[in-house]
Amino acid sequence: MIIKNKNMATQKKIYNIYGNEINKIQLSSLSDYSLKTIIDNKLKMVEHFEDKLLADGEYYLEDNENIDDLIQEYCINKKQRWYFHFNKQTYGIFTLWDWKAVNSDGIAYFKGKRVLDNKNRKVFYCQLNLETEEIKGEAIKIAYQNIHDDENTDILFKFKYNADGSLFRIEDPNEIYFDKVMGSKPQDFIDDIDIQAFFSWNEHEYYHSALPFLPNENI
Repeated sequence: MIIKNKNMATQKKIYNIYGNEINKIQLSSLSDYSLKTIIDNKLKMVEHFEDKLLADGEYYLEDNENIDDLIQEYCINKKQRWYFHFNKQTYGIFTLWDWKAVNSDGIAYFKGKRVLDNKNRKVFYCQLNLETEEIKGEAIKIAYQNIHDDENTDILFKFKYNADGSLFRIEDPNEIYFDKVMGSKPQDFIDDIDIQAFFSWNEHEYYHSALPFLPNENI
């Protein structure tokens, strides 16, 4: 249960499956969408709907909230699947979260790390091995243009890393500089004079590797 005092500013925002914000009139024609709850400009909850029914959700805990109580309320009592974010760490405008996916029986079956910026945009994401804490599959870091309000439209580059943290691919989802399907190999990206003219690789060390997860500087 979300507990807030009367001085907290709460916003509800609706997004289509492409991550674009929509209004209530547009929502009437959709079956699949997400509803974000933002309190004091901080993401608190995301509910994902399929066929107008809640499929799963994301919950971001405050220090005074008990994750076991929330698992009981949202997963076990309501027979739903939720992703709980906890152990918040902050540096500047960035926040690193641990997360775990919990099924309707209250059992965690996935876990990982996620970094959000002060606009509640995803900056880093990975899944971790449940036993070893090592990256499972691939990790992703995202650089933004910071000119568009829409998160997906504002993506500049998406960097992808192997489980050992090494960079293996750069994508340009909005096809600003190269084909979004083909992507770019790291060395080709570094050698591209046009890209380096505005995105100097030496000045963006955060993207060189999956580590560190939390930026220790403005990126």
